[in-house]
Amino acid sequence: MIMMAEFYDVIVIGGGVAGVKAATVIRELNKQVRIGVITKEPFIYTKMGLNYIIKSGSSIDLFKLMIDANRIGIDVLVNSVVTRIDFEKKTLKVKQNGTFRIYAFDKLILATGGKPIIPDIEGVGKIGVLTFNDYDNAMNIKNYIRSGMNIYIIGAGLVGLLLAEALKSNGLKVTLVDALPGIGLTIVEEEISKYLVDKLVSRGIRILTSAEIEKILGDRKIKKKVRKVIINGDKYEADLIVFTIGITP
Repeated sequence: MIMMAEFYDVIVIGGGVAGVKAATVIRELNKQVRIGVITKEPFIYTKMGLNYIIKSGSSIDLFKLMIDANRIGIDVLVNSVVTRIDFEKKTLKVKQNGTFRIYAFDKLILATGGKPIIPDIEGVGKIGVLTFNDYDNAMNIKNYIRSGMNIYIIGAGLVGLLLAEALKSNGLKVTLVDALPGIGLTIVEEEISKYLVDKLVSRGIRILTSAEIEKILGDRKIKKKVRKVIINGDKYEADLIVFTIGITP
């Protein structure tokens, strides 16, 4: 069943910070236009807050963006997946909770972000290899972790750093791995990188820099489950591997 078309002056596809910011700025410039934000997620949120889902003893209002958007008259269409865009007719076909709806627009903004990068190495399809890019990823990690686990985070950018700190707060054994000679070098200077290394090490987080992950090995009994990882030729015990090396469109 397909519902009749509903019109918006502006539709933003993507409920991340960029999409919500675009919608908010448009609202500030024009109080009259109808604005809709379409997201496949159950709500809109900032990804920089996802670590608080995992961090022990912490909480964050992930619904703040949702509340703020609704407060200024932006419609947020959650659990919605765009299946077709007709640029000539200026319409979208959207699947919402099993029902297809048609939305018409005057202006369309694409702010869908990207997919996590996972290197093409042996073993990446095993149970216990995850990414950290959205709400579902965060919940998968939270539900997977157990006391005493050895966790390897591959990628020491901002997301990797936040995740490492969150996991360590749960008393887990955390190793942060990066191909660069320092951590956070894509976002900070070398001096600050050294400071971050000292701080993380003092908190019990192991750091491996100039390091490349080469292979992921399975458990002897359960071959599909992560048990070890090979980095720069050395073999390490591992229960969970999380890739945070970036995203691709």
